Amino acid sequence: MSDKLELKKRIYNKCLSILEENAETARQTMNQIQKDANEAEQEHDVFDGSRSELLRERDIYAEQLQKAVDEIQILKKVSFDGLEDQVEFGAVVITNRQKIFIALGLGKVDVDGETYYVISKDTPIYQAMEGLRQGDRFSFNNMDFEIKDVF
Repeated sequence: MSDKLELKKRIYNKCLSILEENAETARQTMNQIQKDANEAEQEHDVFDGSRSELLRERDIYAEQLQKAVDEIQILKKVSFDGLEDQVEFGAVVITNRQKIFIALGLGKVDVDGETYYVISKDTPIYQAMEGLRQGDRFSFNNMDFEIKDVF
């Protein structure tokens, strides 16, 4: 049981690391663009559009930063108090076809040489397997899945 909890923590930590890296990249880029915009303001006249363009670009990175921060907050809702026994938020689901972590939409993540698909509760495959348990079967995109393990 503790092996499964440790694996879940490693998957979680990998996701957290990706999100924190995304946030830091957006933060650094946003700050550099702001600095460039401030310099452009000092160097050009008021009618020059380069500063406005830089500020629009900064705002795009600000949105990316906010998205990463929001996703980190969602991820932090994953519980490690025990192991899940059904497909729900925070569960690791091992099927005969793939390994899935239900948290948020990050896509493929490699942990310990294995690929896990990190998906949100909004995805159609999650809808197809929500509430199922080990040994249950479901179909998605004309493919049959068997849940080998849930934790």
